[in-house]
Amino acid sequence: MDRDAYDALEMIEQPTGRDIETHAFDWSVVAARKPVMVDEGLMTLQSMQVARAQGWSGFALKTCKGHSFALVAAAWAKRHGMQVSLQDLTNPGLSAMHAAIFASRVPTMNGVELNSPQFTPAANAGWLDRYPGLFTIRHGIHQLPAPTTPGLGGEGSAGARTAAPFERNSEKSRSVNP
Repeated sequence: MDRDAYDALEMIEQPTGRDIETHAFDWSVVAARKPVMVDEGLMTLQSMQVARAQGWSGFALKTCKGHSFALVAAAWAKRHGMQVSLQDLTNPGLSAMHAAIFASRVPTMNGVELNSPQFTPAANAGWLDRYPGLFTIRHGIHQLPAPTTPGLGGEGSAGARTAAPFERNSEKSRSVNP
């Protein structure tokens, strides 16, 4: 085993088929070594219970699959001592901002994985002037604008107050593809 590669591995993301009931496995032995996160198999409230019973470490959330579901899953995971990671599925622009700001307010193990600056940079062109730190990767780091307004990055709301982002992720979000 390459020790450096093992040490660099932060988590294992759903190494099974989508249906975790059909592809059931006890992940607790693996999860004792590295977090094993359910991703595609996290489809319903019931699948959270199934994942916990199978020994998954936590949930790999995607805000594009639904903001309310992501909030509920994050709260459920916290209540049950499970971890949360956040990916964006290469969503550009406002949807990438949504994921980054969500991760700044919800404790995640990885900040947020933002792939659109790397894989679809032209789709972010209109955002670069306003949020260069978020859409320009420097050493694998995405810089959130600070302070951010309440909500999901909207600007110019009447009476909007500034809010400090969640402390753990207040300054940066990491991309797994530096």
